Amino acid sequence: MRTLLATTYYTTGTTGSPKGVYFSHRQLVLHSLAEMAFFGTPAYKAGFLATTSICRSPPMFHAHAWGVPWTATLSGVKQVYPGRYDPRLAPQAH
Repeated sequence: MRTLLATTYYTTGTTGSPKGVYFSHRQLVLHSLAEMAFFGTPAYKAGFLATTSICRSPPMFHAHAWGVPWTATLSGVKQVYPGRYDPRLAPQAH
C-alpha cells in the first residue's frame, strides 16, 4: 500500500542535527479520532462540542498544534485564527 503524505515538518536541529518527519492522512485521521474519544468523555469537561469555539494559541509548526485543528474540524467546532504574526506589532521589551 502506498502512503500519501499529508504534512511534513522539519526541526532546526537545536538538540542535534536537523530532522524531518512526515504524517500521512491516515495518521492524522486516527489521531483526531483518538482525541475525539478522549476529549469527548464526560470526565473531560472542555470537550469538542459543536457549540464550542476555540482559538489556537500554539502555531501549527509547534507539536503539530497537538492535532487540535483536525479534531476540531472533524467535530464541527468553530475555529478562530488570529492571523499572520507580525513581529513589528509585538510588544517591545524594555
